Amino acid sequence: MKKGILYISVAVFYAVYVVLYKTTHDSVTTLGISSSVPSMSAPSSMMGGREPMTGTPMMGVYRDGQYTGDSVYAYYGYVKVKAIVSGGKITDVQFLDYPNDQSTSRMINAQATRYLTQETIQKQSGNVDIISGATFTSQAFITSLASALVQAKN
Repeated sequence: MKKGILYISVAVFYAVYVVLYKTTHDSVTTLGISSSVPSMSAPSSMMGGREPMTGTPMMGVYRDGQYTGDSVYAYYGYVKVKAIVSGGKITDVQFLDYPNDQSTSRMINAQATRYLTQETIQKQSGNVDIISGATFTSQAFITSLASALVQAKN
């Protein structure tokens, strides 16, 4: 039964994320170990006739500068990021705030923040995998980063 609840939670998150940010997720990362999950995408009618983004992201689609995202609630605290863009590409993502009050949160997020930052730079977008075990932080990261990247769009 717990497995079914997990899939429903993930499905709801994906549906909202796809509609709001026009992207999809194809896998979940468990602290560095990827595993496939069913790909979910919104029908094009929900996206104004456009298909979700897939494939390789376009390079150089951002204006150079530093862009601070919204502070987003992540159950154990807030996540706020700053995207740094140089040469039209995301060169770094800095966590300005993340859940770190409890020792467990510090341990989990020490790893999760690194993976989320690396994947963002690699993919050049906020279309990153959810880190299992750091689900709330991952979801808040995606939302905060999306608000920063909206500011950086050409």
